[in-house]
Amino acid sequence: MLISRERYLDKIRPFYDLDIIKVLTGSRRAGKSKIIELIIKDLKEKGIKESNIIYIF
Repeated sequence: MLISRERYLDKIRPFYDLDIIKVLTGSRRAGKSKIIELIIKDLKEKGIKESNIIYIF
């Protein structure tokens, strides 16, 4: 189960529609992968196809 991190997502959402590469950085074990999972879930709910989402870890 993912805990929604609305505070972080609210800061990231304005960049969803910009044609730039997004990179999430931070210290080890800070929850970066979980934030990415939330972003991917959010994008899918907005109708973005999974084939249009690239996630490299």
